[in-house]
Amino acid sequence: MQLELSEKGGIRVLRLTGRLDLEGTEAIESEFATATSDAPQSVVVDLRGVPFLASLGMRMFVTAARALRSREQKLVLLEPQDAVRAALDVAGLSRLLLIAEDEATAQKLASEG
Repeated sequence: MQLELSEKGGIRVLRLTGRLDLEGTEAIESEFATATSDAPQSVVVDLRGVPFLASLGMRMFVTAARALRSREQKLVLLEPQDAVRAALDVAGLSRLLLIAEDEATAQKLASEG
C-alpha cells in the first residue's frame, strides 16, 4: 500500500494505491492519520488505485472524517472502484462519507463551506 500526498487548489490530496486490507491499512494508517490531522484544509482521498477496502480501512476513513469535521473541514473520497464503492454501500458509509465520482466534484465538495 502506498500513500502519496499533494496539494491541489488549496485542498490536500492523498492518493492511495494498493489494497486497504489489514496489511495495507496498517502500512499507511499512521501516515494517513498525520496527513489528515495536520491538514490546514479539507482532504480529498483519491481511491482510483484501491481495488479492495476492508473494515479496518473504513474505520480509518471514518476516524479521519470525524476529526476533520470537528475542525469544520471535510474528507472526500474520490472515484472509488466498484468493489470499494460496494463495500462502502454495504457498510452504510456511502451515506455518511462524501463520495465524488470525478475530480471537479471532489474539489467542489471539499471547498464548500
